[in-house]
Amino acid sequence: MNISKRAKIITAAVALIVVGGVAVNSTLAYLSDSRQVTNTITVGNVTVELTEPNFPKEIPNMEPGMVQAKDPMVTNTGSNPAYVRLQVKIPTAEIGKDKTTQNLFQIGNGEGAHFEEGINSSFAQINGVSVKWVLDADGYYYLRQENGSDYALPAGKETPKLFTGIRLNPDLREGQLIPTDESGTVLTNIDVIAQAVQTGSFVNAKEAWTVFDQQVSGT
Repeated sequence: MNISKRAKIITAAVALIVVGGVAVNSTLAYLSDSRQVTNTITVGNVTVELTEPNFPKEIPNMEPGMVQAKDPMVTNTGSNPAYVRLQVKIPTAEIGKDKTTQNLFQIGNGEGAHFEEGINSSFAQINGVSVKWVLDADGYYYLRQENGSDYALPAGKETPKLFTGIRLNPDLREGQLIPTDESGTVLTNIDVIAQAVQTGSFVNAKEAWTVFDQQVSGT
């Protein structure tokens, strides 16, 4: 009885991915933003929208150390509250004088010299509740209340932005990336993945995500 009930609840889930295509040529990066929905699980009444409202439509040019607006956020477009989480996949490269493996891009907040690496740690108010993104040990960013407890995003509401920009690693040196075509361009992606699951009758978010992961992996 419990198994079939959980199986029914977990179908009310959705996963989205925003793929930010990046082309790096020598010490220059040309960013393009393409959006696609993948890994969509049967939705029920859980739907979310993953957007980056300030990422430009035109392809911007970047040099090492420059900051580009990229501001992922999630909106619950369904009719039920849902737990939400985000994952960011950043490509790595051997960078700097010692050629150590580092992230090709840094995520953070602020512009230019005021850019600070890291996610948005400020609390936002949603229906009078203080919430913010928290990085968990599993590599996902979860929306949590100020006291650290679970938070279900209400229908029609949006999360705070996870971060507001990316910076091309300032230690990147010319020739440290291997071109993928004759023009000297290197193609890579910055993936932002959003997942949501209906609160249903789960005891807490941990239980909901455990069942979610088991269903996605087929275990």
